[in-house]
Amino acid sequence: MKTVRKALEIIKLVEDNNGELNDIQLAQLIKTNKTSVYKISAVLCEYGYLQRLPGTTRYCLGKKLYTVNNPKLSKTKLLSVARPIMQQLANESNDTVNLLVQYGTRGIYIEVIESKRSARLASSVGEIDFLHISAVGKMILSGMSEDEIDRIIEIEGLPKTGKNTITTPEDLKKELKIIRANGFAFDREESVAGARCVAAPIRDFSKLPIAGISISSLTVSITDEEYERNKILVTKAAKEISEIIEQYVYVNID
Repeated sequence: MKTVRKALEIIKLVEDNNGELNDIQLAQLIKTNKTSVYKISAVLCEYGYLQRLPGTTRYCLGKKLYTVNNPKLSKTKLLSVARPIMQQLANESNDTVNLLVQYGTRGIYIEVIESKRSARLASSVGEIDFLHISAVGKMILSGMSEDEIDRIIEIEGLPKTGKNTITTPEDLKKELKIIRANGFAFDREESVAGARCVAAPIRDFSKLPIAGISISSLTVSITDEEYERNKILVTKAAKEISEIIEQYVYVNID
């Protein structure tokens, strides 16, 4: 029973501090040794309840805990509201549609509607990514204060994952200023080669972005005219979701 209790304590701490805690910090917080934490966490990772943030020793919730059954998500009605609108958007654009929320110092995809094209781009539900590398991630960053952005940069850095990834704080902040003014964000092969994305914000009653919705396309399969069309479509979809979400008291997902 003691092991079960410690496993639950670890899950709760990781949930409350997503992306911030490693084995040593967890051991200190639950007052046990690092080896015990490592063994318990390894089992939790094996069964999908925890996972390591890529490239770090820090833990975050696994896919089994960060799904539609997550109580924090159900309180916002975000998924139930967004899904039918995302499906319509995927049908209209014929491309992949993503829904991302902030997850500690990164972002997590909580829904993905895949394109029906034979060649397509698709993230996975539960996939965690840096915020600065995608249109939908930059959309989330655009709603943050300067201090919040600086803190994320200090913790995560600005690693390069695509040929056009923004890698300096100055360039990122210039981009975020443009995003705030325009109300949408672009990704031109910043995340991965061959990908073009456009994103718009989902806002709650505070009018700040609580999530981002995006359309992902392959550069070889989309024209400039279609890309512009996707900008209009995703902006319209985000507005529809926001108008419904604004009726609910938002519970932060972090």
